[in-house]
Amino acid sequence: MSVIAIAFIVAVGLWVEGIDYMNTHHPDYKGEDFLNEEEDLKDWDITLTDGLEEEIIPIYKFNNGRGAMLCNKCRTIISTGPKTEELYCEKCKTK
Repeated sequence: MSVIAIAFIVAVGLWVEGIDYMNTHHPDYKGEDFLNEEEDLKDWDITLTDGLEEEIIPIYKFNNGRGAMLCNKCRTIISTGPKTEELYCEKCKTK
C-alpha cells in the first residue's frame, strides 16, 4: 500500500472520530459560530447588492447536443436550436 493511501485512511479515521466526538459531547452544536462570524455580518452579501438591478440575460443550455432556450421564470424550454434573445415563455409573458 502506498504512503498516500495510508495517509488518506488515517485522515479519514481522524475525521470520523472528530465527528463522533462532536456528536457525542456537543449534540446541540450546529457550527454557526465557525470562523467567528458575527451576527451582523452574516447577511453581508445581501446588503452589498441592495438597490442594484441584475441584468436579465437569456438562458441557453445544451439539450443532447442541440441548444435550448429556457424561460427565466419557470425554466421551461422556449425554443430549440440557435440562441435567441427571448427571455420568457408565452405563459409567463401573460402573467
